[in-house]
Amino acid sequence: MNYDVIIVGAGPVGLFTVFACGMVGLRVCVLDALHHIGGQCSALYPKKPIYDIPGYPSILAGELVESLARQMSPFKPDIFLNTPTGRLEQSVHGWHMYTPQGTLNGRVIFLCTGPGAFTPKRPSIPGIQEFEPENVLYRIDDPSKFFGKHVVIAGGGDSAVDWSLLLCEQGAHVSLVHRRDTFRAQESSLIRLQNYLTTGKIKLFTPYQVMELKGMKGYLDKVRLQNDTRNSQWIPCDILVPCFGLEVQKSPFESWGIAMEAGMIITQPTTSQTSNSSIYAAGDCVTYPEKLKLIMTGFTEAVQGAHHLRRTHFSERTYRFEHSTSVGVPNMSQ
Repeated sequence: MNYDVIIVGAGPVGLFTVFACGMVGLRVCVLDALHHIGGQCSALYPKKPIYDIPGYPSILAGELVESLARQMSPFKPDIFLNTPTGRLEQSVHGWHMYTPQGTLNGRVIFLCTGPGAFTPKRPSIPGIQEFEPENVLYRIDDPSKFFGKHVVIAGGGDSAVDWSLLLCEQGAHVSLVHRRDTFRAQESSLIRLQNYLTTGKIKLFTPYQVMELKGMKGYLDKVRLQNDTRNSQWIPCDILVPCFGLEVQKSPFESWGIAMEAGMIITQPTTSQTSNSSIYAAGDCVTYPEKLKLIMTGFTEAVQGAHHLRRTHFSERTYRFEHSTSVGVPNMSQ
């Protein structure tokens, strides 16, 4: 199977890279080890609102993925899911990637793998697996299902705070548990959290940790919290949502001969080119001075990379930069 560009990673940045390459006339495929597109946005928080996408005061992560899928659809990319990257070889004709779906051939590789293959971190609470996946959840698909439920959210980062706010607004009885008195979340979210704490809509337990789960026949009833002085208390709990980050697998790209730093791919910030001139990268897998890990930063890197690789690796094809308002999008009504 032959392509101009092989895109690795079908998260938001990978999907937008399909669009960016398509707009400059390149045929692409995209592959991902997950069984669905969208990366973390689909796997972990499809119903979580995102507030920093230009033009959208707020958009759910799952809706953003759906919009990106529609945006790239006119270019008819081949999408290979459940397809981890395999052995990679470079020849005079380009790259050959050996996968369970067959050999993918491309002149350029574009890496959009985010932080890498991941699984949510499971807290070391005895018997927690007994309550998975019904009562211990690491992702939330439909917040409306939590109406009237006693939900305990454990963690101190953006995910824990944002889920607490969202589920509270959906009518859940939310208890937020954190082992410290301070949170690592956006200031605007912390202001909203304080408002809900003041009105009693969210209960806060700090510095506490969830130590024990109790229930009957696999259904959770309550959890035991304990602080640093070993004072403990039981609180009602129908659903436990641990938010302790991700276990990220080691990047395979070091073996590809790409310059790396602390597990991240070093790129040129204005071209998205790596130390290998025919491998590009964008999104959270990338590092350079003053790099911001934001989805919209990855979008910019995708566009810059697409235009640069189009000029430098397909010079035999006529290329002239034009705005989308001038050329439109193929197969879409104007």
